Amino acid sequence: MKKKGIWMAVGILAGIVLFLILPPLGTLRSMAVMSVYSAYCQRDSIESHTGMRLRIPGGMKTGERDWYPMTLFYDASEEFSSYIGEDVRLNIYYNFPAFDIWEGSSWLYDPDSPYYTSFYGAYLVEGGAGFGFDEEGKIDTEEAAQVIWFDLFRLVLDDFGLSEQDAVFAWEEEERKEIPYYANLEDWQQIDGRLEVNGAGHHPRDFCLSYLQYGKPAEGPAEAFAPVRLQGRMIGRYFEEEDVSLFFYILSGDPTVLEDCDRRILSHSQVICAN
Repeated sequence: MKKKGIWMAVGILAGIVLFLILPPLGTLRSMAVMSVYSAYCQRDSIESHTGMRLRIPGGMKTGERDWYPMTLFYDASEEFSSYIGEDVRLNIYYNFPAFDIWEGSSWLYDPDSPYYTSFYGAYLVEGGAGFGFDEEGKIDTEEAAQVIWFDLFRLVLDDFGLSEQDAVFAWEEEERKEIPYYANLEDWQQIDGRLEVNGAGHHPRDFCLSYLQYGKPAEGPAEAFAPVRLQGRMIGRYFEEEDVSLFFYILSGDPTVLEDCDRRILSHSQVICAN
C-alpha cells in the first residue's frame, strides 16, 4: 500500500510538472490563472453598483482557433484616474489572440500572424460627465483614444519591457457614422481609424506577470516593439442615468480580422440596463 501511494504521488507530481511546462497546455494554464483573477477584479466593478450588465462573447463563439476562449476583466480605476488626473472609474473587458499550440503563447507576439498585436473588448468609464463625448454628444476621438493609449502601453507593453520614451502612438480618424442598433440597444456611434503603435513582439524576459495570461514568447523579432499599423474601431454610447461611457473596441493589423471579429463576436455582445 505504501509503495502504491508513493507511485500515486509521483504520478500527480509529474502531471503537475507537465501541466506547467508543456506548450500545448498554454491556454489551459492561462485560463486557470486568469479566470480566478478576473473574478477577483470584478468584486467592485461598475456592474456591481449600477443596473448595467455587460456580456461579451469569447473566442469560443466562432468555434475556431482565433481568439482566447474567454473574455477577461480588469478594474483599472486607480491607475487611469492617476493617469488623467481626474477621479473616474475604468473597467476593461478584453480578449486577445489564441495561443499557438506548439509555442505555448498567444499569436499576439507573432509578427507573421494576422492577429499580431490585436485586441477586442469594451471600456466602461464611470464619472467625468460623459467621458469621451463632447458637448453635442458626439464621440471625442482625442479623449476616447486616451483609454486605448493607457490600456495598450500602461497595462500591456510596459510590463513586456517597453519604456514610455520609446512608445509610439498615433491615431487618425478615417470614418464616423451612426449605428442604429448594436449589442441589443439603439443609438450608437462608430469611429474607424488607423493607428501606429508599438508591436507586441519582443525579446522574452526572464519573467513578467503578463506571461501568466499571454504565455512567454519563444523568441523575439529582430527589432523589439517595432511600430506597426493597426486598424481601429470604437463603437460608443453614453448612458446618462448611470453616467457611464461605454466603448466597444477592436484593434487589428488585418482589416479582415477586424470585420470578422465585429460581425461574428463583438456585435453579439449584450448590454443589459435596469431600466
